[in-house]
Order: sequence, then C-alpha cells, then structure tokens
Amino acid sequence: MPNAHILGSGSYAPKTVYPNNWFDQFFDPPVGSWLEENLQIYQRHWCDPEETTVDMAEQAAVNALQNCGMDAADLDMIILATDTPEVISPATSAALQHRLGAKRAAAFDINNACAGFINGLDIAAKYIQTDPDFSRIMVIGVYAISKYLNFRDKKTATIFGDGAGAMILGADTRKKGYLGGKLLTNGRYFDYLGIFGGGTRQPPAALKAGDLQVFLQVNQK
Repeated sequence: MPNAHILGSGSYAPKTVYPNNWFDQFFDPPVGSWLEENLQIYQRHWCDPEETTVDMAEQAAVNALQNCGMDAADLDMIILATDTPEVISPATSAALQHRLGAKRAAAFDINNACAGFINGLDIAAKYIQTDPDFSRIMVIGVYAISKYLNFRDKKTATIFGDGAGAMILGADTRKKGYLGGKLLTNGRYFDYLGIFGGGTRQPPAALKAGDLQVFLQVNQK
C-alpha cells in the first residue's frame, strides 16, 4: 500500500506587520510586554484591505509547487483548510484551483479552526493510501483572521495573524511517510472562541462594528 510523504512546501505572510507596541497606543494597560512574556508573540502580519484568503493561498501554493518542481496540472486534489473563506459559498479551493490552472484536481474546503491543516493532512494521507486516483495532493492552511477580529476585545484582537502554508503530498511505496493520526473533538467548547457572525445565526453585518477600519476611525477622532 502506498504511503504519503512530503514532496514540497511553501508559505506566505502579508507584507504589513504590526508589532506589539502598535496596540499599546490604544489599550490601557498596555499589552505588548504581556504578549511577549506569556505567549512569545512579538508581531503579526495582517492582510491589506484588498488582500483576500485566496490571494494568500495562491502565493503559498505557487511556492510549494516551485519548491518541489511540480506543475499545478499534475495535482490530483486540493484540500484547503480555513475558517476565513473567500466567500461562504462556493469553496475557496475552487477559486484557487482555477487560479493555479490545476484542471485535473478535485478541490474542497474544510473548516475546523486551528486544527484545520492537521485534519487536511490526515485526509490527504488516507486518500493516498486507499485510492490510486489520488497520488499528488496539495493541503493548504490559510488564515485571514484580521478581517474578522473584534478590535474592541484586546484579549483576542492582539494574538492572531494572517498567512498561508501549503504542503504537497505524494505517494511512496517504500516504508516511510505518514505514520498516522488520531482526530479528537470536544464539542462543549463550541462557542468558547470563534467567528460568530456571517452564518445563519448572525448575518454578516454583525461583524462590522468591531472591525479594524471602524476601530481606527473611532480612536483617531
């Protein structure tokens, strides 16, 4: 039975960087020292207003393809993990597939917050192990959380950044590669931390009151 191994990887981070002391001008008491001492966070990259999830995914994907010397047309599948999609529907992976020119690749999204990429890796490995139609699979984790942060809440607005990472897995019949995984869920924390606007429970407009542009306008007056 073939096993999945890594052919190449790539990443992308937006060019705009916000250091911890940027937040200190808005929050009292300051948060910079606490972030560094307790979380080892010193800065974060955030998307520019015109930059979107699929833009970042494309950059990481192209880097991964270049790093393993592969053409997008060789991909059999694209699995994209995100909870900040380009749009709710259709899948962000479909837009990425088109941009890359990966015409042979099946494409779908998964959404499991911070665990999304790990879930995608496990899914990809099991496709490679069990289905001969899928021997080259790209897994991407991409996060544009700055567009959803509530900047009135310093406990969450200060700890997240944006970016994308891509990994290409290939089939290998030798005894090496993916060893295995165990996926676990504790659903009682479902509403502990998340993006609670934009679905059927809250309309998308519910997010706007706390976004970055509104926050800056209020604090610059």
